[in-house]
Amino acid sequence: MCYRFVFLVVLHLHALLCTKSASELWMRFRQNPNSVQPIDFKSSDKLFSWTDNKNTFKKYNRGFPRGIWGTAAFPDIYRGSSDNDTGYSFWSKYDSIVFNRSLRLKDSFNHFRNQIYSDSCIEDNLKKWKCCEQPNHPSCSILPSKTKAIETMLSDPQTDISLVFAYLWCTKAWANFHTFNATQQRDFLEDIETGCPNPCLGNPCKNTQSVKNHICHVTGTFENEYQCHCKEEMIWDKNLRICLPINPCNRKRFQVCIPENTLQCIAYNSSEYECICKSEYMGIDCSLLRDACYERVDKSQFNGNFNCQIHLGNICQPILGTDYYQCICLESYQPLLYTSEPNCFGRINPCHSIHLTDLLIDSSLNDEKKNFQMVSNKNQYIHPSTVIYWGLTCLNVVSVCFRRFHTCYLCLSHCSRRFIIIYWIEL
Repeated sequence: MCYRFVFLVVLHLHALLCTKSASELWMRFRQNPNSVQPIDFKSSDKLFSWTDNKNTFKKYNRGFPRGIWGTAAFPDIYRGSSDNDTGYSFWSKYDSIVFNRSLRLKDSFNHFRNQIYSDSCIEDNLKKWKCCEQPNHPSCSILPSKTKAIETMLSDPQTDISLVFAYLWCTKAWANFHTFNATQQRDFLEDIETGCPNPCLGNPCKNTQSVKNHICHVTGTFENEYQCHCKEEMIWDKNLRICLPINPCNRKRFQVCIPENTLQCIAYNSSEYECICKSEYMGIDCSLLRDACYERVDKSQFNGNFNCQIHLGNICQPILGTDYYQCICLESYQPLLYTSEPNCFGRINPCHSIHLTDLLIDSSLNDEKKNFQMVSNKNQYIHPSTVIYWGLTCLNVVSVCFRRFHTCYLCLSHCSRRFIIIYWIEL
């Protein structure tokens, strides 16, 4: 019990000794500005034990909270139009110093700290404040407006100057990291590891499922800005901070859709997806030129093979890379004109129509007219072997014969006095 009491007394005395007024802390800073150094997060355990009696640094050891700027920890005061305004533009001025005069952490911190020291030692009449050289001068109780603004914002220069600089420099370093070349990135990683919080501290990937070798990569200076190295076919979700199955549409290797032929890839789950092809392409992965005989752009439309009735022997000829096709109908079929798409839906009835094939114009016959027969008074000729179907309405069908691709009809009509054969086709 006695030992516990003595221990508590020692802790209390240590706290009293370490607790100093803001004016006293600033007086010590002005006497020796170089005593303030950037935070060394890499060796933070030793640093926190002796210089951070309020555990201020330790709060941000694993990253700065988002939205902390403008809070009590990092207050943002009125931004005046000039340094002579009552609301001295504090952050805007020092924010411009960081990462402009020098990119490296140590040099940038020295510029930042020295500028704060210089501004805190200037009176309102722009003369140097005597208290920076004579701490016990009677006028030290009256602070110039700039000095008052700075000391209000940074009550403990030993802690606050280093912490504010760390926030400004680290956020800028990560924001510009991708613009550096390989050598600069290597140098900056050394500075980042030393002077910035480490969101991977304690290895949060160690207890995360589907992580390969528990590897953790730092991606920023804010809390939870880290990435775990996921196993194959898995990808890191920075919002949920877990490894999720890769969206098949986002695969880099073995892409499910040909990118240049695809309008959009839609993933229904980790294994089911659909490629929405451009109008010129088709197929599961949009790798084939569109063949309208098999697939239309509007899949609710019938394809060319259906419209051409290829199961009846007709032919569909696609215009590859387009949504168009042509039908070649056999002699027993013809297009239906009231259907907008090419088709072979019409069945030819030889008793209701006339079909002349291989019709030739007289000018192309030259001296070979003897091998042709004239079929009209317009000097049109056909070859003798050409089949002619004369359209008649057959009142009595005496005989009908069917052969593959050919049909023979024998009709009788009441048009003659006797029932004689007036229509006969023989193939």
